[in-house]
Amino acid sequence: MDEAQDRFNRRFKHHKAHLGDVRLHFVRGGQGRPLILLHGWPATWYEWHRVMPVLAEHHDVIAVDIRGLGDSSRPVGGYDKETAAADIAGLVRLLGLQSIDVAGHDIGGQIAFSLARTYPDLVRRVAILDIAIPGLPEWDQSQLWHFAFHTQLDMPEFLVAGRERQYISWFFGGEAYDPSAATRNDIDEYVRTYTQPGALRAGFDYYRSFTQDAVVNRAWAANGGRLDMPVLWLGGFSAMNLPSAAQVEPAGTGTLLGRQLADVASDLSGRAISGCGHWMSTECPEVVSEELLRFFSEATKAT
Repeated sequence: MDEAQDRFNRRFKHHKAHLGDVRLHFVRGGQGRPLILLHGWPATWYEWHRVMPVLAEHHDVIAVDIRGLGDSSRPVGGYDKETAAADIAGLVRLLGLQSIDVAGHDIGGQIAFSLARTYPDLVRRVAILDIAIPGLPEWDQSQLWHFAFHTQLDMPEFLVAGRERQYISWFFGGEAYDPSAATRNDIDEYVRTYTQPGALRAGFDYYRSFTQDAVVNRAWAANGGRLDMPVLWLGGFSAMNLPSAAQVEPAGTGTLLGRQLADVASDLSGRAISGCGHWMSTECPEVVSEELLRFFSEATKAT
């Protein structure tokens, strides 16, 4: 174990919480206002490990393995984002926390949105990183090939099983601005968890719930739903922002998320970050840390 990893392990501790049909694994450390971190696919809580030490200087950081993934348990259902958000709300209450800040990336960003939408009294501020929200304007799950592939029943599990390393490695290279940012150790950790029984099925079930998520979010917005807490969006590099877009492979969502949230967030800020792809906390940890610290420290000053 190297010195940096040893320091991380001394500062952050692993925990498990039993919540009805699911057992959530989370990693916690630091002092200050509680800050929940929610990861995406095909990652785990570990996608935040580069930013956690900086955030922990000012926050009680709680990085959660969402249901079915990482070292959390893998129920047979409940992969719609409302149920996953209810898991986080249950964890927050079990820990005795009155209110939280939350940051979510990718699938974790969709869960963070549902958490803020469904439990506004619990969430003080929310940051959403590089993802599209099902059901909001410009949502089209057919735009990305893997969205359609992952929604097929049984087939993605059949084709990916035994090839998890190759599949995960492709995503961390293909959706990155800097394909070398994810190290061998990073990939090893993700492969360790996604080769466990049920992990592929749980991960793909998050995609299979997109249609249900879109119906719920669209109805909420149509009925005048708004996020009244401050909301931060961050997007990775996107070829859509360049004149020669047809010649460049996009590595992030660019300004899409900001456009989606414009009509449903009362206090919205954010930007697309050049030189950073989809895996923002892996590729650009310094920038992500700075953005999150600035955003969440404003909440602290306001109270």
